[in-house]
Amino acid sequence: MSHYDESGPIYHEVFKSQYDAVKCAINAGFTTRCDGLLDKLSDTYIWGKNTLITNMLYNSLSPHDELERAKTGNGTADGNRLAELVALTA
Repeated sequence: MSHYDESGPIYHEVFKSQYDAVKCAINAGFTTRCDGLLDKLSDTYIWGKNTLITNMLYNSLSPHDELERAKTGNGTADGNRLAELVALTA
């Protein structure tokens, strides 16, 4: 079961069965299905930016350094995409 908010993924849990996952969700207070919500959230600017940064950190890359490399034309694909997203808000 994946947990997320408007800023991106938070954490993930694995269960032995769908029943166990649903039981855990009910015990945690979840009562309403939100079909399509993940698609809607994952298409936002903040989600895109935060998942790129998380991916960089996971790969031991500095988002700051990646942005600097992108400015010189030597950025990774993620660094270049982050630079594009940052430019959208400038």
